[in-house]
Amino acid sequence: MLEVFLKVMDKIHIKEIAFSVLVVCGIILFVPDTFMETLGLFLWRDKYRSLVGLIFLFCLTCCIVWLFIYLKREISHGNLRLRRVTRKYLKSLISTEEKNFLIENYYDPTMKEFSNMARVDLTSGNVVSLSVAHIIYTGNRMGHGPTNWSYNLQPSVRMYLNKAVRKKKIVVDKDGYTWNL
Repeated sequence: MLEVFLKVMDKIHIKEIAFSVLVVCGIILFVPDTFMETLGLFLWRDKYRSLVGLIFLFCLTCCIVWLFIYLKREISHGNLRLRRVTRKYLKSLISTEEKNFLIENYYDPTMKEFSNMARVDLTSGNVVSLSVAHIIYTGNRMGHGPTNWSYNLQPSVRMYLNKAVRKKKIVVDKDGYTWNL
């Protein structure tokens, strides 16, 4: 029975409805009197102000609780924690060999940016260390020998590295590269 209730609640998008009701109630409560007179809703608002206010407070409370739950999840288990780990690794802990690995496999010199996917050699020790640091992840589970495994850059890492390339913090040319994150 609970599963059916949760499926129904998911189908009707209760969070979106609560936010919409919150906005409408906020407009009804806080719009100036002259505007409400123009719409012809001034007397209606005065008659039902307390009910609209209760609905507004209920929806506001629900939205704040959902926001706190979302932020708690993101901070403790989600992308923000992973972003901190990956950025710290890219700024201070990454070795020269791992930098070379990323540039050789993921940097596209014609586009002058880091690409999403590369086929890498599993016998390299860099694959494991970069995977543990959440820099790269397995693109698929099938490979052809030890040198043809698909690994992708994490989306947030790719955006961060491409932004660093645009800001000239990472410069790659035919003579080598400079890495100043």
